[in-house]
Parts: sequence; C-alpha cells; structure tokens
Amino acid sequence: MEFDRVYRINKYNWTMNSIIKTFRLTVVLCICSFLLGVFVFSVVRTYQSSVNASAFADMIIATCASRSYKPACYDEEIPKLMKRPYYFSMEKVFEVTSYIQKKDPSYLYCHVLGHRIAENEVERNPDSWKEVVARCPTTMCNNGCAHGALMKRFQSEYLTDKEIDAIKNDLLTVCEPRGSFHPAFVERSMCYHSLGHLFMYITRADMEKSVTLCAMVGSHGEDGTYTQTCTEGVFMSVYQPLEPEDIALIKGIAPLSKTDSVKFCHTFTNEIRDACMRESWPLWGESVVKPEGLLSFCQMNEGFLPQKRCVGTVMNFVTVRLIIDNKLSLGEFERYCTELPDPWGAECFARGAGRLVQIDPVFIGLSLDLCDLAENKGEGDACFEEMLSVKTHNFSVTHPAPETFCVRFPQRFKSRCEKL
Repeated sequence: MEFDRVYRINKYNWTMNSIIKTFRLTVVLCICSFLLGVFVFSVVRTYQSSVNASAFADMIIATCASRSYKPACYDEEIPKLMKRPYYFSMEKVFEVTSYIQKKDPSYLYCHVLGHRIAENEVERNPDSWKEVVARCPTTMCNNGCAHGALMKRFQSEYLTDKEIDAIKNDLLTVCEPRGSFHPAFVERSMCYHSLGHLFMYITRADMEKSVTLCAMVGSHGEDGTYTQTCTEGVFMSVYQPLEPEDIALIKGIAPLSKTDSVKFCHTFTNEIRDACMRESWPLWGESVVKPEGLLSFCQMNEGFLPQKRCVGTVMNFVTVRLIIDNKLSLGEFERYCTELPDPWGAECFARGAGRLVQIDPVFIGLSLDLCDLAENKGEGDACFEEMLSVKTHNFSVTHPAPETFCVRFPQRFKSRCEKL
C-alpha cells in the first residue's frame, strides 16, 4: 500500500512537472514568436522607409520602355511590388507611381492601377477594407483606389437579402467621414459610384436590386443625395467591364449593339433610364470624340438636364483622349469645344477643366489654361464657375486647395474664389 501511495505521488509530481515544463516552453515559444514578428515588422518597415522609390520607378520604366503602350505595362508591373520579394505597402507603391508619373507624363491617368493596388491591399486582410478606403490617396488615380478596395471585398461573393441587410451599416457609412477620414465631396461621390459597381457583384447583377440599394445608400449622405453617382456605377459595370470576372458577371445582360442598348435603357424610367443612356457611350466608340458624335449621342436623352449630364459623362472620356493622350496639348480639345453649338461649347470647356483636376490636382494650371481659352471666346463664365465648384468640392480639410488657386481668376470671380 505504501509503495502504491508513493508511486502515485511521484507520478503526480512527474505529471505536474511535465505540464509546467510544457507550459514554460509554450510561453517561451510564444514570446519568441512575438519578438520575431516585431523584429520582422521592424525590418520590413525600416526597409520600406529606406527604399529609394525613384530607383524602383526607373526599374519599371526600363521594363516598359519597349512596350508600344507604356501605361498598360505600368498597370501590370507596378502592382507586382506588393508581392514577393518586395511586399511593398500600398503607400510605398503609390509613391513609386508618383515618381513614374513625374518621369513619364504619358502615365498621368492611372485609375485602373488604383483598382489593382487597393485590391492587393484588401487581399492581405479582407476585414480591413474600410480602412483601406480611408488610406487611399485622395489626389491620385482618379479615386481608383477606393473603387478597388470596395470591389475586391465582395466581388467574388453573392449575398442573399439577409446577408446584405447584415452589412447595411457598413454600406451606409463607408463613404462618410469618420475618425481621420475626411473625404472631399468628389471623393465621397466617387466612393458612392464604386458602391454601384459593388452592388452588381453582391446581387449577382440583379439590376433592380442594385439600383434600389443605390437609392438606399445614396440618400443617406449628409451632403444630399449620391444616388445618381451610385446608379451610374451600376450601369458602368454593364458597359465598361474591366476584368474577366466583370465580363462574366454581365454576360447575357449587357447590350451588344446600339439598338439593343436603347431598348435596354428604356426598360427603366426617369433618372435611372437617363443614367443608363449616358453610361452606354462606349458602344458609340470613337464617334463621340467628334463634336457631331457627341451631339448625336446625347440628344437621345430627353430634356436639357439629362443632356447636360450626358455631355459631362462623355467629356470625361474626351478629355483623356484629346488632352492626356495628346501629351497635354490643348489644341485639339479647343477645336472640339469650338465646333459645338451653344450652350455645349461653354459646357465643353468647363467639363474639361473640371475633369483635369479630378484626374490629378497637378493639372490646376492646365485647367485654368482651358478657362483662359474659353474666356477669349466669350465663354469663360461657365469654366470659371466650374473651377469655383472644383475648389469647393475637390479639396478637403486634410487636402486643401493650393494657396495660389485663385490667382489667375478674372477679377469678377477672384473675390468669390478667395472666400471659399
């Protein structure tokens, strides 16, 4: 009996010692793992802060030098910096992009790149998608980053009505100011636009559900309604798919001809129909890069306001084609606007000026050059009014307009500009 008692005691002590040793080893391993993680993070952060972004820009420029259309090459090569062996942060990749833009002016329009950079960042941690939206640069790539973050989070997921209701609060707040996120009006508008794309994914291209969701979130914004830009995002998904999954999503839905497109759009009513009509411009192709093509396309909309919105939508494309793709020369764009009848000539100059700043605030001077051209033709008022709107809507507390923004305004506009 005594032997059994001693044996049980020794066995108990041995078991407890083993447990304690195992616990201590586990704690040591956890501490070591934590310290290793901190060390690796510190090394990566130190490495990235010491990286010469300009040198990487030179490397990518050299890689793309032989390509016939370099911007497409940049769109492919720059996101690779976020993968092995570099693992660059989103911010560092945008810094490299900025250097490329300074060295190669042909790459000033980088909306597609913004999509891809944000998609890579969200892929690292899908739950951080709202934070990625807030971290996106506000003055680069025409808000492509925010678009990409939103679309990546849900693009492979079809959600039921119950599941959509569960994320309703996220949908209502993602584009609104919060914490250190203080988006300008245009940034918020573009964010709601990207929600339109997102709704097409989560509803599996259910048009009725998508535009209904746009009405829900668009009327929530504290500065009024963003339903229009969200709805435009829905129809942009139909007419301008970017990736293979986009094409697969709208297969069997997207009209393939101009005639079918008009019929498709007229299955909707009022502002939804008008949004569909103006977003269908890609089916008209290069014809809208001619004044008569623009007029022919936009006159299919009924009423002055729908036609004005149509002209604004098409001018987004025309500005890129005739100015950005033309090495920032204004000659062709000036001729285009001059050949348009009233009131569309003045609207042409105004929309072009606003679009340039939306692409990148570095173009403020070029925008004002456009307004000067319009002024010389007696059509400057609309253009300078647009630039006043730009100062109000494109800039924010965290990213204010340059102090010299109002210097070149005519005296009749300067005092108003300085008070904004």
